[in-house]
This record gives sequence, C-alpha cells and structure tokens, in this order.
Amino acid sequence: MSKRCEDIEARLHNPRAEVVYDILAQEGGAQLYSQLSFLYSATGAASSDYPPPQGSRKRLAALDAEVAALNGEVQALRTNQIAQLEGALNAKGIPRILLPH
Repeated sequence: MSKRCEDIEARLHNPRAEVVYDILAQEGGAQLYSQLSFLYSATGAASSDYPPPQGSRKRLAALDAEVAALNGEVQALRTNQIAQLEGALNAKGIPRILLPH
C-alpha cells in the first residue's frame, strides 16, 4: 500500500525535487502540479482579460482528466486497502489511521 501511495504522489509532483529547478533537472520532471501551475501562470489566468488559447484549454482538459483519474485511485485506495488495514488494526486494538479529507 505504501508503494501505491508513493506512485500516486510521484504522478502529482516530483517528490525528489528539493528546489524548483530540480523539477526540470531530475528524472521524472514536471508532474501534474507543476504542469498545472505553469499553465495557470502562462495563460494569464490570474490577471488576463483574454481567454486562454485553444492549445492551453486542450492541455488543461487532459490534465483535468489525469487529476480525476488520480482522485479515483485515491478514493479506491481509501475504500479498499486502507479500509482493510484499518479493520485489521481495529481487530488488534491498534488506533486507526487518520486521513485528511
């Protein structure tokens, strides 16, 4: 389960990056978070009166689909493996795992 969580995390951002330029310098590169951040700032979404170009909208749609897929994986992990682990811990009287929502 830990490996699965690490795999999901690695698709969201580059966990090995310690500074911003590591995102481009290290293997794994820019993942979802970095790509969405760049797209947001590059299209002027924060301050522009103009709509983003078609290519940016298309890329955003693709990234949104990736985020939705990852969210589904996280929810499946929570309702399956994590729920099973919590059940086993409860059966042994060990306190449960608390996850943010």
